Amino acid sequence: MNYEAVVYDLDGTLVELAVDWDAVARDVAALLESRGVPPDSTGLWEMWHGSKGTPHETAVHRTMADHEEAGARASTLLAAARSIPADRPVGVCSLNAESAVHVALETHDLTGAVDAVVGRGSVPTEKPDPEPLLATLDPLGVDPERTVFVGDSERDEVAAERAGVPFRYVSDWD
Repeated sequence: MNYEAVVYDLDGTLVELAVDWDAVARDVAALLESRGVPPDSTGLWEMWHGSKGTPHETAVHRTMADHEEAGARASTLLAAARSIPADRPVGVCSLNAESAVHVALETHDLTGAVDAVVGRGSVPTEKPDPEPLLATLDPLGVDPERTVFVGDSERDEVAAERAGVPFRYVSDWD
């Protein structure tokens, strides 16, 4: 099928972020503890979701984003980034902070190749919810079924399925 647009995941698809996720989790746990909120879990995503809707959400997001932005500056460009099409709209839909996506695109001189970016914090939900992917498509002006989402995880695949967008694993992407 000839797709009218392509949306990529970021980390593990276009770039490999240089992030020590265990260090991020430790820093988020320390932040919460410093605010008198002992985390129920030491899992990063559990702490992130537990902070949503609380006075700590912005600080947790910023702590995570700081690590992701630094990791984006030190990231490695992956093969799929070398074949971003110039003849159709392109988006990036990532679980990483939107700011980190922009840093990665700038670091690898890809900003001009991408028309829309949605990352953590752009919309209220994250993949595998379909909202971030659909929000990426909106400014591209394309129908979900005429777009392909290229990613590297089951979370990406589920988000695409829920959004009605064809999906391809980056390992199978030409």
